[in-house]
Formats: sequence, structure tokens, C-alpha cells
Amino acid sequence: MEKINPLLYITDTDPVPEEILDASGWYETEYMEIEQGDKAEGFLAWFLAQGWVLYDQNTSSVVTGQFWKWDGTSSPPDFNSHPSFDAIGYETWSKTEYTVLGSTSFSGRWYNSTSANLVYRLKRRKLQSERVLGDMISQFTGAYNEGRSINDQRYDELVSLYAVMVSNTEDELNTILAESQDSSTGYEALIEAVIGLLTTDYTTHAADVTGDLDTWGTSMIAEINTRFNNLVTALRQDLVTKGLYNTTVWTTSNSGIEKDRSTALTDLNDKIVDKQLALKDRIHVFQVDMRQNVMEAYFRLMKANQDNLFTPLEFRNRMMTAMLAFMERRTDGYPNLGDIANIAGSLGFAEGATVAPTT
Repeated sequence: MEKINPLLYITDTDPVPEEILDASGWYETEYMEIEQGDKAEGFLAWFLAQGWVLYDQNTSSVVTGQFWKWDGTSSPPDFNSHPSFDAIGYETWSKTEYTVLGSTSFSGRWYNSTSANLVYRLKRRKLQSERVLGDMISQFTGAYNEGRSINDQRYDELVSLYAVMVSNTEDELNTILAESQDSSTGYEALIEAVIGLLTTDYTTHAADVTGDLDTWGTSMIAEINTRFNNLVTALRQDLVTKGLYNTTVWTTSNSGIEKDRSTALTDLNDKIVDKQLALKDRIHVFQVDMRQNVMEAYFRLMKANQDNLFTPLEFRNRMMTAMLAFMERRTDGYPNLGDIANIAGSLGFAEGATVAPTT
């Protein structure tokens, strides 16, 4: 019996340690100023709820405009008659009023109108979604590629070992058959005739039933589609009559009908598949029975002088099967790419992802 060395086909793949993800660049400090004129008191509480922190405030004097003032306690009769601010700025301006009794001089100038302006200074530490998503995609992709690569490698190793086991088993069986043919020619001819009949019977039956259910269920699928098409037509006509066809009522109602259609077709397809699988399973059972009978016939043919050869061959195959099953049970988990989409969606709405800034 030829030996099979599994170490020639198996590669020892050790897990790669994951590095700690550096999150120091995920957050950024943002600054903002709110002036009293912007109704700061009304917005301040809202900003604080969004993670902003008040770290400074001050009050300053702000020029809001200019006003004219005459010197002294009196003003000329036409007291509004004075030059504009654009003409003289803050310069003093004088005028003389003449009457029959004499003249009176007046002077005045423009002054600034001021008001106190309160300014709030805010800051916060906010999560930078694009940076986080970039780092997560990089790590997820690396883990995903590593997991798929290991799984593919293990699959190739299993296939190689199975192929070697099958090839060696076939060689052993061919040797056994060759040794048995010399000593049992008459008995072998009888067994070969029986084997030929088994194969012929199976082939005839398989050819007779194969394809019987290929078109089964076609009329039922057409009936379901016709029924639901009629429902869609009736719904469209009803909504057109009521003037609701171009509203969301049509989309919602039609979606419900299509969902029911899909469910009905899925249930029917499941029944069709069950029927077809039952037929295929029946053919498979016949095939297994036929092959078992063939093997039993050959066993009777070779039993006299091959018992000692079958025992070590079966033992070797069972050991190989147990080892392959052990290898197959190993799983290398890797992240689902759908998780990246979920993270991206979550980060897109992460306006509140803030932390208290450092002082």
C-alpha cells in the first residue's frame, strides 16, 4: 500500500497579530463664537447639548451708528438743518441765525452710538467620520482578504488530499481486481453478467424518468402571474378613477401586491424544487443501490483471497477521512463587508459623536 504523507499537501498558516488601531487622529477640536446680536442666549443651550463647551466670554463696545448733537442746551429753529455725517464726519460744525434783534451762533457735531456686545466662545472635540471610516475600511479589508485567502488555501489542500486518497484507492482496487481475475474466471463471468444487468437496468430507468418534471409547474407560475397582473390592473384603474394614481398610494399598494406575488412564486418554486429533488433523490438512491450491488458482486468475486487487502485499505481511508473532517471544522472568521456599509451609515448620522474637549 502506497503511503500518503499529509504534510506534503498542508501549509501551516499562523494567524497574523492585529495591531492596535490608533484613534488619536479621529477627533478634532472645533471652535465657534456667538455674538449677543445673534440671540446667543437662545442658541447657547442647544449648542451645549451638541457637545460644545463654553470656555470664554467677554463684553465689548460696538459702534451701532452716529447721532447729531448741538452744543449747549439750545438749537437753531431748524435744528435738523446740519450737514450729513458723510460730509463732515466728527468735525464740529457752526452756523449763525440772524433776526431783527441780532444774531445767534450755534455749533454741533456727530457722535457715535454704541452698545455692549457679549461674545461667547465655544469649542468641542468632534469625531471625524471620514478618518474613522478610512481606518475601519483599511482594517476590515485586510482581515477580509486574509480570511478568504486562508479559507481558499484550506479548500485547495482538502481537494488535493481527497484526490490523492481516491487515486491511491483506485490503484489498490485495480491491483486487487487484477489478482482475482486469474483464479476465478468462470465465477467472474457470471458476476460480470449480473453487474451488466444492474447497470443496464439503472440506465434504462434513469433515462425513462429523467426530465419528466422539467416543465412541471409552468402553468401554475403563469396562473399566479396572471392573477397578480389582474390585481395590479384593477388597482391602477381604481386609483386613476380616484385621482390617486400619481401619489405614494400607488407605489405603496403596488409594492404590497408585488411582495405577495414574490411570496406566491417563491412558495410555488419551492414546491417545484421539492418535486424535482425528490425525483433526483430517487434516481440517486437507485444509483447508490446499483453501485452497492456492483460492489457486493465484486466483493463476492474477490472475497476468497482479498480479505487481508481490504482491511488495511479501509483503515487507511477512515484515518484520512477523520483527519480531513478535523481540518474542515477549522474556521477562520473574517468580517462581513456589509458591516462596513453599516459603519459608514452610522458615521453619516453621527453629529452627536462628540467628547468633552481638553482644557
